[in-house]
Amino acid sequence: MQGIDFEKVLEIARLGIRRASLFMGFAVNMANNPNVCEYDLSHQTKYRVLPETNDENMLAEYKHEFRTWVIVNALRELHESFVEYMEKVNQACLTFDWVVGEKTPEECDRLQKKFHKAGFPDKFDILRRQFTVTTQHEHGWLSVNAARNCFTHRRGVVGREDFNEGNHLQLRWRALEIYFIPAGGTPVLNHDIPLDGLPMQGGALESKYVDRSCFFDKGQLVELSPLQLAEICAFADEAAVELANSAVEFARGKGISIGERPSGASDG
Repeated sequence: MQGIDFEKVLEIARLGIRRASLFMGFAVNMANNPNVCEYDLSHQTKYRVLPETNDENMLAEYKHEFRTWVIVNALRELHESFVEYMEKVNQACLTFDWVVGEKTPEECDRLQKKFHKAGFPDKFDILRRQFTVTTQHEHGWLSVNAARNCFTHRRGVVGREDFNEGNHLQLRWRALEIYFIPAGGTPVLNHDIPLDGLPMQGGALESKYVDRSCFFDKGQLVELSPLQLAEICAFADEAAVELANSAVEFARGKGISIGERPSGASDG
């Protein structure tokens, strides 16, 4: 079937993932750079809305708030682009049902509107129940959504409304760890390799997936490291690819051929 190009559908999610990664990277690196302290717009407006300060504690607070603000907006974009992507996947699967005569155009329109109105957790449930379209990252995505809600409604300070695991907000995701194993040496994680690299020597590369999680108590600020943010963007991409591949298999199960399965980010 030539009408649906899942690589183009996948790009909806990936654009949001790239933008979130880029903007969070800028924010975290700028906030952590002691040489970046310029925030004043008064040279443009000729009047101030913030007092001028060289106080290191005040500047550190400004930077921390800036970092949080960008992460809030990046997670929102990550989430919104993924929701838009899920809607396109649902629409594609409804189209497959229509092609084989299992649904009428009117039914497809009604079910697409229902999907649009469904909450984020329910969208995963609909894709799974109606089309067997799934991703192993569903629970991770739901926890990221909980963290996003906490940032949006409580500026990242955990309230009871945010609890999703006992009396905590739990954030969870699946990460790929890559190890360099030098000949006769100790394995080194990829993110522990020095910026100037390792000495040239024989060795091997190995990788494995690991489950990450972190817990935040009531009143605690949700803070994520650059490594955690990078891994969350990577897992979001993998979740998008899994949904696309699952939809392709759904189509093939109905005798519809739509070409190659979409590739992951690491596949080039």
